Amino acid sequence: MDFAGSAEPGLYEKLEVLQSATKFGETLEGDQEVDCPACGQSIAVDAFREHVTMEKERLKELDEVLTGYKSAIGSVCKSLDSLKSDMGLSALKYWRADIKDRLGAESLRHLDELNSDALRENCSEGDLRAIEQNILPIIEAAKLDSVDAPPEVKELSDDKKRASAARSVIASQDLKSEITNAETLVAYLDFLEREVRGGIRTQSQNVIDSISGDIESMWATLHPEDRIDNVRLSVPQDADKAIDVVLNFHGLNQDSPRLTLSEGYRNSLGLCIFLAMANQVADKDRPLFLDDVVVSLDHNHRGMIYELIEETFRDRQVVIFTHDREWYTELRHQLGGGNQWSFKTLLPYESPDIGIRFSDRTTTFDDARAQLASRPDSAGNDARKIMDVELPMVAERLRIRLPYLPSDKNDMRVAHEFLIRIVADAKKCFERKSDKGYVKHLDAIETLTETDTLLVAWGNPASHSFDTAPAEAVKLIEACEAALESFKCASCNPPTDVWRLQDEKSEILQCRCGQIRWRYGRV
Repeated sequence: MDFAGSAEPGLYEKLEVLQSATKFGETLEGDQEVDCPACGQSIAVDAFREHVTMEKERLKELDEVLTGYKSAIGSVCKSLDSLKSDMGLSALKYWRADIKDRLGAESLRHLDELNSDALRENCSEGDLRAIEQNILPIIEAAKLDSVDAPPEVKELSDDKKRASAARSVIASQDLKSEITNAETLVAYLDFLEREVRGGIRTQSQNVIDSISGDIESMWATLHPEDRIDNVRLSVPQDADKAIDVVLNFHGLNQDSPRLTLSEGYRNSLGLCIFLAMANQVADKDRPLFLDDVVVSLDHNHRGMIYELIEETFRDRQVVIFTHDREWYTELRHQLGGGNQWSFKTLLPYESPDIGIRFSDRTTTFDDARAQLASRPDSAGNDARKIMDVELPMVAERLRIRLPYLPSDKNDMRVAHEFLIRIVADAKKCFERKSDKGYVKHLDAIETLTETDTLLVAWGNPASHSFDTAPAEAVKLIEACEAALESFKCASCNPPTDVWRLQDEKSEILQCRCGQIRWRYGRV
C-alpha cells in the first residue's frame, strides 16, 4: 500500500498531530490564544477546540484509513512474528535448509533480522516491498510443501475415536453373544436352584414329619417341665431360601425359635433334631459323635443327656468329646458303672514330635502333672480342684448325708468337707471281703484320711500361695488318685465302682463281683 502517495501531502503527520491536538485542547483553560499544531494558525482556546473538531471532521475519512492502515501493519507484524518463531523450530530444521537452497540466504536473513516493533512504529513503502520480495516467497513455498503434510492433530484424534468406536461395535457383537449365553445359563441355574431347593424343602419336610415324634420325646427327656409339640417346617415369606423349624412351646406357637427361644433351648432343639435323625438309621451300624454338646446347657439340663443316650442309643456306638471337666466326671460316674462305656483323657500337649496321646488314667490328674516342673503350686491347686469336682459325685453315689447349710453354701462345699463325712461313714459302711467274711476296708479308710490331711496341709495353700514344693505336689496328686481308686474293685474285669450294684432291701452298694461293698443303711 502506497500511503505516502495520498491526495494531501503530509496527511499522515497531520492526522498524528490532530490526534495529539485533541488531547492538548482538553487540558487548556481561559481566554488565551494558542497556535494550532495542525495548521499553524493563532486562535483562541474555545475556537481552538472548535477548529480541531472541524478539522477532525474534515479528515475523518482519512483518519479511518489511517486507523485501518495501522491495524493492517499490526496484523502483518503479528504474522511475521509467528512465521519467525515457527521457522526457528527444530522440526523445521531440514525444511529451512531446503528453502535456503531454493530461495537463497537473503530471504531467511531478512526474516531473522526483521524487527516487528520498529515496523509497527514506522512502516515505509520500502519495508513493505522488502517483505513482499523476501517473506512472501517463504510463505508460498510453505503452502506448496504442506499440501502433502499429515492431517491435523484434531483430525487424527477424531479418526482414532472413529476407529475405536468401530472396534467396539465389532467386539460388541461377540459380547452380545456371550451375554445371551450367560443369561441363558443364569436362567437355567435359577431353574435348577428352584428345583433343588424345592426338593430339599420337600425332603426336609418329610424328614421332620417322620422324626417330629422323636424330637418331642427326646425334648421331654431333656426338659421334662417344658414340653414342646407340633414340630414342623416353615418357609418365611421374606426369605425364600431359608427353612425354619417351628413348634409350640408351652402351648404358644413359635414361628421362629431362633429368635424367641434362649440359646440353651435352641441348642437342645438342635441336639434333639440331630439325635432324632440319627435314630432314623438305627438299623445301621454307624457311630454317633457328640462334640461339646453341653456348652450352653445349664447343670440341671445337661445331666439328662446321659439318660437320653442310655435310653435311645444303648445299642449304638457313641463317641462323646468334651472340655468340661465337671460333665466328664458326671458321665464317668453315671455311665461308667458297666463295661459298655470306656473313658479316656488326653494328656496335655507337649510338642509336635510327641503329638496327642491318651492317658492311662480316667481322671484328669495328668493336667496337674503337666505343671509340676514349672509351677508346682498350680499343680497342687489343680489337684485340689479336681477333687472338688470328683468328691461331690462320689458322695452322691454313696448316699452320704451332709448337714444343710443356709443360702447357697450347700453348693459351695469343697473336697475337705466331703472327705470328712466320707471317712466318718466309711468306718461304718465300707467293707471288703476276706476269708472271715466282710471286714472294714481299712486300707481305703487310711488312704482317704491321708488324702484329706494332705489337701488341708498342701492343697489349700497351693491355691493361695507360691510355696508348694514339687515333691509335695507329686505326693498330693498321687494321694488324690489313690483316694478315688479306693472306690474301684480291682478284682472285677474291668474294674467297677463300689456303687455298681445295689440291694435296696438291704441298703447295700457293691461292685460287680462283691469284693467291696458300702452299707449305707448303717448310717
